[in-house]
Amino acid sequence: MTIQKVVSIMRKPNRKYMKIEEVTLYPEYSKIKHYIVDHVTAIRSGKLGYAALRVKEDNIGLILYHTLIQYK
Repeated sequence: MTIQKVVSIMRKPNRKYMKIEEVTLYPEYSKIKHYIVDHVTAIRSGKLGYAALRVKEDNIGLILYHTLIQYK
């Protein structure tokens, strides 16, 4: 069984899509910054210039962390 990647586009508190350069405005993302990529590099029809979290599907800790931040 191969481990796949999971991609989730990131949103700001106002629910609008977050641009790559805006990620630094949110300190809660500093611990996962190495997993944040441009959405267009992760998805063929992705949004150019927008931030996305890309992790391996078995990295439940990071997926949950991102989910909790997005929920707030």
